[in-house]
Amino acid sequence: MNLNWTIAFPRPYFPFELSYKDQFFLIGSCFTEHIGKFLQQLKFKVTQNPAGILFDPHSIAFHLFNWARGIYPTSEELFLDNELWHHWKYHTQFSSTNFHESYQKIYDASHQAILFLKQSTWLVVTLGSSYTYKLDEGIPVEHYQKFGVGYAVANCHKCPNTWFQKYLNPIHETYQLLNEAFNEVLKVNPKIRFLVNISPVRHLRDGVVENNRSKARLLEAVHQLVENRKDTFYLPSYELVIDVLRDYRFYDLDKAHPNYEATQWVLNYFVEHYFSKECQEQIKKIQDIITAYHHQPRNPDTVAHQQFLASYLEKTLQMQKVLPDLDWGNELRYFGRE
Repeated sequence: MNLNWTIAFPRPYFPFELSYKDQFFLIGSCFTEHIGKFLQQLKFKVTQNPAGILFDPHSIAFHLFNWARGIYPTSEELFLDNELWHHWKYHTQFSSTNFHESYQKIYDASHQAILFLKQSTWLVVTLGSSYTYKLDEGIPVEHYQKFGVGYAVANCHKCPNTWFQKYLNPIHETYQLLNEAFNEVLKVNPKIRFLVNISPVRHLRDGVVENNRSKARLLEAVHQLVENRKDTFYLPSYELVIDVLRDYRFYDLDKAHPNYEATQWVLNYFVEHYFSKECQEQIKKIQDIITAYHHQPRNPDTVAHQQFLASYLEKTLQMQKVLPDLDWGNELRYFGRE
């Protein structure tokens, strides 16, 4: 008896073959980090989340607009709370007890984003939630006087709940925000294309029903974008975890975040269906070299280990000839050492 333990998932419509000629600009939720780190480890040219993790369409669209227009945040936009300087549009990773240090980190990240956005061939957007948090009347006046009540924040910085109102973005608003942001990006980079996906991370703090409402709105808005734009395509990260794997053994202990096996499933699907066959073969060889580079020998002075190093030095040199624009410095130094 032939038992099928999962559903067959159709090959997505994607009329391109990604390769090492592509440059990826990634922005969005924490699942963006999985995609970005995966591509970086494989030596692709990547910039990911210059403003830190962003979950909602308001925050993502805000930064794309500003970076496309070359607009930098000003130092006057920072505020002090609980001994730390924060920016409402940037992740807490940019916060600091030192005002100048915090602003400099934000400025440098914005500068990198502005430059790389003009060079990228793909903008990969990962939407996490339809919920946006906006400044409310309960916030101390010194923290909102520059922005006003109703200002959408990207990060609450662990401030009191009474400072914010929780807003569920309608489908048409999410569509409009992203559509206009993509159009703005095209003005500075007419060759860029957009690959959008929904994070499979479940926002259980919102509630199970509320999380499903939130994801449903994102899904509809994104598919309207894909249907109405010839430059926008879909990566089914959400469906691969929720509908294909469909089991809590593929989640971490919090039952909200996909575990290593689940994220690797999605990333392998991404490579198999979105990258050229030639690139897939190159990826396999690079993964082999990277695994060897991270190998920790018990007896590094043995003849066997020296032969191991020599073998992988040759493999690295061969790949360097094929892909000379990639950074092979660490591997060449390690395998070539005496």
